[in-house]
Amino acid sequence: MAKEWLAGCLETHKTCRESSANLPVLPTRVIDVGAAGTNSEPFLYVPEGKRGEWVTLSHCWGNVRPFTTTTATLEINKASIPLAQLPPLFRDAVHLTRELGFQYLWIDSICILQDSLVDWTTESLSMNYVFRSCILTIAADCCPNSTVGIFDAANKPRIAPIYPVSLPVRWDSHDIRATIFPCPRNYDEDFSGPLNYRGWTLQEEILSPRLLRYASKATRWECRSTVQTEEYPICANENSRTRYEDHSQKNICLTLDEFARNEAQNQVTAVTKNDPLQTWKKIARQFAERNLTFATDTLPAISGVAREISRHLHDSYVAGLWKENILELLLWYSDGSTSRPTEYIAPSWAWTSLRMGFVLRWVSGDVFSKDMSWLCNIEDLSIQHQGPDPFGSVSGGILTLTAPIRKAIGNRELDHCDSVMPFFNNGAYDSSDIIGEKKFVKMILAGPRCSVQDRILYFGDTVQGDWNGRGPSLDISTIYAQICKCELDPSCGTGTYISALVLTLSDVERGYYSRVGYASIPEHLATGWESRTITLI
Repeated sequence: MAKEWLAGCLETHKTCRESSANLPVLPTRVIDVGAAGTNSEPFLYVPEGKRGEWVTLSHCWGNVRPFTTTTATLEINKASIPLAQLPPLFRDAVHLTRELGFQYLWIDSICILQDSLVDWTTESLSMNYVFRSCILTIAADCCPNSTVGIFDAANKPRIAPIYPVSLPVRWDSHDIRATIFPCPRNYDEDFSGPLNYRGWTLQEEILSPRLLRYASKATRWECRSTVQTEEYPICANENSRTRYEDHSQKNICLTLDEFARNEAQNQVTAVTKNDPLQTWKKIARQFAERNLTFATDTLPAISGVAREISRHLHDSYVAGLWKENILELLLWYSDGSTSRPTEYIAPSWAWTSLRMGFVLRWVSGDVFSKDMSWLCNIEDLSIQHQGPDPFGSVSGGILTLTAPIRKAIGNRELDHCDSVMPFFNNGAYDSSDIIGEKKFVKMILAGPRCSVQDRILYFGDTVQGDWNGRGPSLDISTIYAQICKCELDPSCGTGTYISALVLTLSDVERGYYSRVGYASIPEHLATGWESRTITLI
């Protein structure tokens, strides 16, 4: 089945063929698996600029360290990597690569020197190229670590395939044949394995031109033209995209010419050349919910996608945000269930400063309309990068803005709420947007006997940044800084609110502020504030 999907893609999908028309330069190191049907042992190959096709493996390390290459074993692995020494997952990947007709395989733990920071830094810069230019990525969704083989984990009761049915139909005085396509299942349940919770694998999925996913219940094919599953195995052409899959994220890897051509032919869904920012916001939300073993991997683990987005957005990247759209992107909030790592990751005003594994939401488009009146000015914005990669790790950053500012309201009664952002329509509590049982919104009453219209909604960025029932648990330096005025989206009710950052004096740099949360303030409570210029770090 996998061979049929691959052949159908290479032969009939114009978009996919154009994206890989020329043989790319092989990565720094690849595993030479030999030809199908051979008994030769794989070995680590250094191509030194030669061109060819390679398969990549997207997998979870889990709590078991996989087979690796180090400076001490580099020459040994270049001579031979006996199959018997490889863990089951890697052996299956070698077998699949051979059977699909390819000679080279890329696995991160083997192709990157695991005890060399210099090599890791160098190779991480080309990670987007490795996955973007490969012929195919094998995604081991069903394997929690390398000790579990693809076929062992997937050797469970399978989903029975379903096929379309062709029937004679009388239509407008004509006898025709109609095709009935059965409604697919809930694929999120079938493909919700450990791989979907790992931060690094999101960009691997998005950048790869073709993805062969092995889950515990089914196998799925994804490319830039279509999605097929073991249950729904027909290899469709570009004009028969499955309705349940959004291809917009993979389209960021198209060249600008391909993008324009496919858009003109209605072959690009959801994202247009004028809307890559919304795609980035969507990807950021997905990435934030995933986990990383090392917090310092946050920016590198999403850098490949950021590099692709920049080609369409034509904007400067700033630690997960974009310079020309900085005001809109400052307006994010979290579920308050996470923390800021002890290591420096990003400026506090960037969502990437938080430890991944939290719910990220954007104010614009989620609850408020996209028509915003900006109330502040950006005076200065700068980022210090750790290395030469503008999309990689950073060592510092400042944001200077002029905005209406006042001290935060404290010593008021606080109420816990169950919804992401509760609003009151005619005095009734609207809890239509609930995420699990998390309770992370605080309503700050502006007076002892105020109405619901006087409630300020506060979202703490982290658990430490939360407020208790007796007022701010931070300090008296906590302030609100107005960013914009916006109307509620009609689906959420009516009313005008001020979106503000909640800031406190930094305990690292004297005179600078750090972000600790986001607040939504009724307009009538946000008048007469003093305009000040402050700097955030």
